[in-house]
Amino acid sequence: MKKYIKAILYLIIPILFISFILSIFEYFNIYNKYIFKYIKLIILIISCILSSYYLTCKNIKKLSCILLSLFIIIFLFLINILFIKVNNSHILIYYLIIICSYYLGCIIKKSN
Repeated sequence: MKKYIKAILYLIIPILFISFILSIFEYFNIYNKYIFKYIKLIILIISCILSSYYLTCKNIKKLSCILLSLFIIIFLFLINILFIKVNNSHILIYYLIIICSYYLGCIIKKSN
């Protein structure tokens, strides 16, 4: 269980920290607000890859990485429904990117 919590922390901590830094930059108008969307996506992809890489380093099967990604997607989907209430094709692509980045992290470790 500790392995899964640590993997989720590898996902959440960089996202929160870098989002906090970027929101400070946005507050002072250091960069354009449209860049913020792309930077958040890149941070999410890197965090998902690191999280799944950590899980496969602990000799956990690829299936558990996929299940963890599905857990994260269900969590994000519920937040989306409850608070944001936006349903369009961009969100589906966003979730597919999360699944692919988790699987990519598993493949990177297993190929070494």
